[in-house]
Amino acid sequence: MTDASWLAALDHGLQARGVTAAHRAAVVVETEGFLAHVDEPALAHFGPPASYAASSVDALGGGRRRAVPDGVPVIRASGVGKRFGSVPVLTDVAVEVRTGRLRPPARRDR
Repeated sequence: MTDASWLAALDHGLQARGVTAAHRAAVVVETEGFLAHVDEPALAHFGPPASYAASSVDALGGGRRRAVPDGVPVIRASGVGKRFGSVPVLTDVAVEVRTGRLRPPARRDR
């Protein structure tokens, strides 16, 4: 199975579980972007597309959207880093995503 056919099957699995087109596109694009940076095929990394679709739907709240008041944190991550080879380009980053208006993060020059 090629990555392209795996991604198509993922999209189909998400659609079959009632995920909106916008959410399906987001999951597929994010997964495709990730695959561009790893050296193994989607099937080896994520497993069968139907299983990955099911776990993605669970992570999205069962494919159902629920009303959440503005300003409520929905994602938090800390200690995040990024390396290019042996060169660290980000270290110990903290991110919090809240519902409501989308704004780019403030830039701090050091």
